[in-house]
Amino acid sequence: MTRGLSNVVPLERTMGHDRQPPPGGQAWPNAEASTFVISGDLRWHVQRLGRGVPALLIHGTGASSHSWEGLAGDLQRDFALTVVDLPGHGFTQAVPRARMSLDAIARDLGALLGTINCTPEVIVGHSAGAAIAARMVIDACLPPPRLVVSINGAILPWSGLAGVVFPPLARLMASGGFAASLLARRAEQPGQVERMIVGTGGRPPDRSIGFYRKLMERPAHVQAALDMMAMWDLDALARDLAQFSPHLEMIACGEDRAVPAEVAFEVCGRVRGASVTYLRKLGHLAHEEDPGAIAAVVRTAYGRVLASADDQAISEQRTGRHT
Repeated sequence: MTRGLSNVVPLERTMGHDRQPPPGGQAWPNAEASTFVISGDLRWHVQRLGRGVPALLIHGTGASSHSWEGLAGDLQRDFALTVVDLPGHGFTQAVPRARMSLDAIARDLGALLGTINCTPEVIVGHSAGAAIAARMVIDACLPPPRLVVSINGAILPWSGLAGVVFPPLARLMASGGFAASLLARRAEQPGQVERMIVGTGGRPPDRSIGFYRKLMERPAHVQAALDMMAMWDLDALARDLAQFSPHLEMIACGEDRAVPAEVAFEVCGRVRGASVTYLRKLGHLAHEEDPGAIAAVVRTAYGRVLASADDQAISEQRTGRHT
């Protein structure tokens, strides 16, 4: 169900003519699993692949479904994956800047999941995608999953001088569209996108960098990323973390220059039962650098959650027999 959002077009009305690879042709990762889904007034690019435990993958700011190519290829053996492009990113329709806030994206994504009857037991979010996952859970935009895995999650506000300077700078860059056009033109210059990505720490495969280059050369994609940064407000999320109920597995990486590993440990201290896996040699795009390592963390964390649930059920049965 879609929790009160109107104008939701059922998935079956789009499957006939919209099941097609995204622009860019069959070379786009998992294009054969792509479909376009209308939910409310928004047309989403969605990929669904694999069988098993239902899981949702949410990319970060400036990325797209391509970011999950390696991890999805591993997890699809055990998980029924739903992979989305966020609004304005990749091949999902853009929305006004006011709908690029954390709360609004969480609501819109929750409505999409209702449209396609997806109730994930596991959510994996990278960077800003982890913040979206947390907001969706806290705001009840979907039934509670068993597990949320945060990969270098940007869940807490910027600290120090960056917290003062970055938000107004992001709003300035997002206004007018000039900055998006300028950045898209710069992305066409050899080495620009590579330097930006490597600057976040670590080194994803050249193939992945090539897809980032294609995305960054599109002003509309860049504008969506700028709008998202301009509207981002993590103060309320930080205050609400105590309301987070599923198990939270924080993956922190030693080479991440975008989100310090300390953020994961601080979040772990605010969320009951949360745990941290520290991967010293990986950077911000850890799931692209070493998808096997991230898949192992997801499987291990999910196994622990199931074991804990079994232990609780056994304990309740024993308690019942002695009452």
